[in-house]
Amino acid sequence: MEFKNKKYYNLAGLLGLLGLLGFRYFESGDPAHLFYFANFAFFSSFLLGNINRELPDERWFRNSYAAARYAFFVAASAIFIIGFSAAAGGASREVVILEAVVGWNASIFTYAILFYRYERA
Repeated sequence: MEFKNKKYYNLAGLLGLLGLLGFRYFESGDPAHLFYFANFAFFSSFLLGNINRELPDERWFRNSYAAARYAFFVAASAIFIIGFSAAAGGASREVVILEAVVGWNASIFTYAILFYRYERA
């Protein structure tokens, strides 16, 4: 998300509340409702909105690439765990979906937190 205005980051962050719809799984039992938990990743927009992004410079790009490098590692690890548990045959459909959601949220939050930390250092 490349928003210039902090207001849009706050609006995008509020989309994270859609993750609460994932709790409908416990009422309906439909595993498709578990994917709503992936919307919690939008809460990372609150962190990114605190960074002044109007004039990206060389340091901004360097920090972005460094944060993305670690976030990619987290995402690749999550894909490996999902594939390993699915191939082992012991994981149910719900477990595989939850692993995907946790991996997605972890990679997005890793990028946001590290980028925020690098920019503030």
